This record gives sequence, C-alpha cells and structure tokens, in this order.
Amino acid sequence: MKKLISILFGAILLAALLPSCKGSKDNPVVLPASLTLSQTEINLHVGESKALEATVLPADASDKGIQWSSTNPQRVSVDANGLVRAQAVGTAYVVAQTVNGIKTSCLVRVLSSGSETYKVTLYKGGDEVSGTLYSWPGNTVRLEARSDDGKSHSYFWTSSSESTTVDEGLVTFGWEQREDREDFAWYSEAVIRVFSPDGCGTSVNVVSSIGKRFRFGPSSETMGSDVTILAGKSAEIALSWFDGSAFSALPEEVEYTLKSQDSSILSVDGHTVSSSDQTVGSTTLSVVLSGREFTLCVVHVEKDGSKDSSGESYTEYPVNW
Repeated sequence: MKKLISILFGAILLAALLPSCKGSKDNPVVLPASLTLSQTEINLHVGESKALEATVLPADASDKGIQWSSTNPQRVSVDANGLVRAQAVGTAYVVAQTVNGIKTSCLVRVLSSGSETYKVTLYKGGDEVSGTLYSWPGNTVRLEARSDDGKSHSYFWTSSSESTTVDEGLVTFGWEQREDREDFAWYSEAVIRVFSPDGCGTSVNVVSSIGKRFRFGPSSETMGSDVTILAGKSAEIALSWFDGSAFSALPEEVEYTLKSQDSSILSVDGHTVSSSDQTVGSTTLSVVLSGREFTLCVVHVEKDGSKDSSGESYTEYPVNW
C-alpha cells in the first residue's frame, strides 16, 4: 500500500510540473551576445552627471539587465540605471556587465569646476599621429603628448594590453601567438591612453604582427602552416610584418634565428633551410626572436612528390614568411 501511495504521489507531482517544463521548451533562454555603450569616453566637471545607455544584442535576449560599477567610486559614481556623476578630479572607468558576464567600459575624465577643457594630440617624430600605429613585435616607438592651450601639462600613460606596454610615452610593441588567425603567427592590439591629472587626454590604437603564411616562388601563392618540399631542396625563410596595408620585410637590424626540431630531415644555416636528399619525414620549424621562441610550421620532406599538396609547394624558390 505504501508503495502504491508513493507511486500515485509521484504521478501527481509530475503532472503538476509538466506545464512549466513545456513552457521552458516553448520559451528557451536567449543569452546576450554583445554589449555596447552610447559613449566610450566622456569629460565631466565636478558635480556634473550624464546618463549612459547600454545596448544588448540580440534584441530578443531573455534578460537585458545591466550591472553598473565604477573602478573609482570616489571620483566617478554610477547608479543602477547608468547615470554617471563626477565626484572628484581625476579619471575612472564605468563598467557595464550583462547577466552572463559580457563587459564593456567608458572612460570618464573629471575636471575641476570652472576649468577649461583642452585638446591633447599625440605626435611621433614631430608628426601628428592619426589612425592606427603599426609595427613589429619587440619594436619601440616614442610618443609625445601636446596640448592646444599652449601650457605644459604632466601626463599619465596606460595600455589596455599586458603584452604591449607604455612607459612615459615609450611604447613597446608586444606579441601573442595566435591560434585563431590564419593570416598572423603573432598579433597584438592595444589602446594607448594618455591623460593629465585634470582629466584631459586622448588615445591611439597600436598593432604589432608577424605574418603566418608562406609564399612560394614568383607566383607568391600563399599557404598555411603545413609545408611540403622535395628532398634535397633549399629555401630562404624571411619574416615579414604588417604595416597597415601590406606585409613588408623586417628591417635588417631585427635579428632572429631559425630552429629545426630534426636536423637530419631539415637543416638550418642562418635563414636558409635545406631538406635532406637521403631522409624523408616531417619536422617542426620554429623561430627565436627577441629571446622568445615560437613555432612557424611543420615541414614535410618528400622524395618523389607523392604527397598531395596545393600550388607550388614543391619548389626550390625562396620562401617568404
């Protein structure tokens, strides 16, 4: 009898829950996929306020709620509706976050009451910086901040990246090995910001990269990170960097060395690699640049060309990276 009662009770409980289970199937949870703010940088005087608007996509997201916070509430406060208030002179970030952890931020500069806002411009080698700065990993560039009010100001410098750094305007371009990009072996992007104690400032994007694709022969056909060459052939490997419009050869003063995992299959002499005319197989080719080693590609050495490969992979022409 007790067993029968338990079965009946379970059936009643299941029947009571069925409508809600069916409802969840008809209305699946849609999580936010992106978050943007109406502004990414604002200037306010002490005591002023401004409302930020957050846009959550997709439009049918189940919960578009936003959690607001400030990295320095003593300087900049923000309420639950995104209303920003300037409390004290300085800078802070207002951070917005979705229910599933997507974050974005707005830089808030707080000026003293009655102070005038001036424009800050960045210069490199005497020329005004416009657009994105491109360079190769490990290179340094000196930036200078100037104001249009004719006065001398002290400035603070920050970088949004751990690999690309800035020290009193000296930018050191960083690098990160990228497995998710076919066109780059190393790629780093950062925002360099400069601002004065009274909140005025500006920013610039900086990008460093080294290409990942091989080019074989005069046809300049691009290929991926698996390379096949005939036994007994040699090729020169040259690293290149992206200058904003095309890949260019690294300057001669940039030193790097190549390393072969198995020298019996592929030997290295400077920037030239040579495949053995006696041994076939596969080996990994890597490069050491500024004291850091990264994998370039896997090289397959074939005796008779039996391995399928696209384009001009069987070649004795120089190979450019």
